[in-house]
Amino acid sequence: MTKKPPIVPAILFLFGLALIPSQANAQYLAEKWQITPKAGLEAGFQEAGKTHMEFRMANGDPGYWQTWEVRVGENVGDYLFIIWEHEWADWDAYEASDFAKVASPHWGATVAPLVEDAVNYISETDTTMIKFPTDPDFEANLVNVMTLHVAQGKMMEFREEMAKFHQAIVDADMPVYYRPSVPVIGGESSTFTIAAFGPNWAHFADPDPIMGQMYGEEEAMAIFTRMGEVAVKVESSMPPVSARPVEPA
Repeated sequence: MTKKPPIVPAILFLFGLALIPSQANAQYLAEKWQITPKAGLEAGFQEAGKTHMEFRMANGDPGYWQTWEVRVGENVGDYLFIIWEHEWADWDAYEASDFAKVASPHWGATVAPLVEDAVNYISETDTTMIKFPTDPDFEANLVNVMTLHVAQGKMMEFREEMAKFHQAIVDADMPVYYRPSVPVIGGESSTFTIAAFGPNWAHFADPDPIMGQMYGEEEAMAIFTRMGEVAVKVESSMPPVSARPVEPA
């Protein structure tokens, strides 16, 4: 199989049953599958994916999955299947479970024949910079994924500067919600990924103006300069289009 970048710059649209992961849960590992359907079989793949997720829910899957379709950016048409809030021992328990004995064959019979390529990796949430909504009815219809490639040996410095952005957003109480993560197995090393969730485009407002208000224009400019020195490449996408999430049939 061809190896793909761990998280592509993209706007993703939810088509599965999902909620924002709970901030109260102390488990912060996530397993992610990036899947490319076979050409011409995309509609069948989506239906098969829905069927498989419904099967998992109906048969006691202990995991918590989200499914996203890539609509903008690189790898348009790919899908991300993500299971949140895990500890390492959870994978041992899953492999030993009765559910695993029926889940894999079901995937193999329904979804696998429609898959062209699949990449698997595990990431860990940076718990110091999470911002989740407090409203339990918040709907995450959109997510903007931004990957920052950090210069070798500069991750600590990068985190210090990124924490200042996070603090400015928190102090201004901006309606911007996100979950940052770093790869631990698979994916590219020295990357920092931010998945920003929102119900609409207004929730992706640029936080830059509040940096000057919080730190002063001179210090804000210095922060931007240092970020530019340690983040050698930034991949992101925020196109002026929108779409409704595709709900399960």
